[in-house]
Amino acid sequence: MIAKFIDRLTELSGTIAKYDIAMNENTFFYLVGRMIASVSVAFEGEPLHGLQIMGVLETRCLDFDNIIILSMNERVFPRKHYSRSFIPANLRRGFGMATVEFQDCMYAYYFYRLISRAKNVYLLYDARRQAIGSGEYSRYIGQLRTLYPQATVNHKVLDFSITAPGDLEISVTKNERIMRLLNRYRDPEKKYCLSASSINQYINCPLAFYFEKVEDLRIADDVKEFMDASTLGTIVHDVMHELYNGRGVITQASIESLRKLVPGYVNHFIKKHYTHGDDEPTGETEIISNAINFFVNSILNYDKSLGSFEFEQGEEEQTVQWNGVNIRQFIDRVDRLIKPDGTELLRIVDYKTGKDATSASGVNNMFVDRSGKRCKAMLQIMLYCNVFAHDKGLGNTPIQPVIYTVQHMKDSGFSVGKETITDYNTINAKFITLLNATLNDMFSADEPFKQTENTKYCEWCKFARFCHR
Repeated sequence: MIAKFIDRLTELSGTIAKYDIAMNENTFFYLVGRMIASVSVAFEGEPLHGLQIMGVLETRCLDFDNIIILSMNERVFPRKHYSRSFIPANLRRGFGMATVEFQDCMYAYYFYRLISRAKNVYLLYDARRQAIGSGEYSRYIGQLRTLYPQATVNHKVLDFSITAPGDLEISVTKNERIMRLLNRYRDPEKKYCLSASSINQYINCPLAFYFEKVEDLRIADDVKEFMDASTLGTIVHDVMHELYNGRGVITQASIESLRKLVPGYVNHFIKKHYTHGDDEPTGETEIISNAINFFVNSILNYDKSLGSFEFEQGEEEQTVQWNGVNIRQFIDRVDRLIKPDGTELLRIVDYKTGKDATSASGVNNMFVDRSGKRCKAMLQIMLYCNVFAHDKGLGNTPIQPVIYTVQHMKDSGFSVGKETITDYNTINAKFITLLNATLNDMFSADEPFKQTENTKYCEWCKFARFCHR
């Protein structure tokens, strides 16, 4: 078997070298998997003695007392058939030729014929979910469990988990070279800037921060067949900015007028950020367009309930040195809410298309996990308020931080404890204390970059493979 694998790998290596094919590791392992999947290995044994290993076709017209069938996973047993023919499926069906359905019928006959006279049948499948479609047992197991009483068909999940004797602990000491790289974020002449997301990354996992922000390691994102959350969020942000920018005071009446522009703006930015084409949305993009239209209209409905407000700026870059650290940020929206009595309240609004928390039991919850969840979006908008006030010279001017949870607008807001925060200054002293402690830890030569202790952050980390988590 190993020799067969080596032959296939040698064949692939020769092809890549011959045609000078450049590919990333995901493509390479995909090709290796496809080539190895087609390898067949012949087993030899005494037909009338001992354990017999055979394929499905070899079992025809043979009866067994004890049968063990391995890999009873869907798409493995029965195998997923591909038509290796230039004749389309409809023509094959119309002229009575063999089709994929015919192959499925044959496999079903072989399976039920095989187990029909056996005394004991063991069907084993891999329940691990490592990819889309994996971990699913064969349709035949589902049929047996439905057709026969539980007393006859027993289903057991066996745990064969294998763990290393100990987790690999990685810690990077801040030597002179690393401190020099790190201090680029404190040099006003340098272009290196921290952001709210990078500070959140450091709190989540100092080691991931080190890889990306200190050593400048970049890992290419996987090619996605469907729009990811980041692109969807970008489109929502751009549509809202286009709707409000330069409109002056936004009233309830003007929101209804702006609502008519939403479909056109949504289609425009889908073409810009996703399809990169001029065609009208169809199929998948039409579904995406409908979803974004729904999100934008939800925001408009929420804004309409506020009364009137003046849109000041959105999606504008701010780069400042604050608290001895270079900070760069893009605030989604700054507006002034006009109250019924004529007074105005400056607001900083952050759009979130995910499931971010808008309330915390205390300011500590923005920096430390409570109940397995940290309020990172709240930390982000508090940093926005501080840097914005510093850049504009606003001093202690009241600023209301607001998080718009686009998927569930009713959950939008910003509250600490049971109090809705209308002025970030009321909790800012505690916030600054905790933020300074985080930054001091980040730039301290005595504090190494360590792995996170909360492995839930590893699930989506681009550097998880480095830690073998």
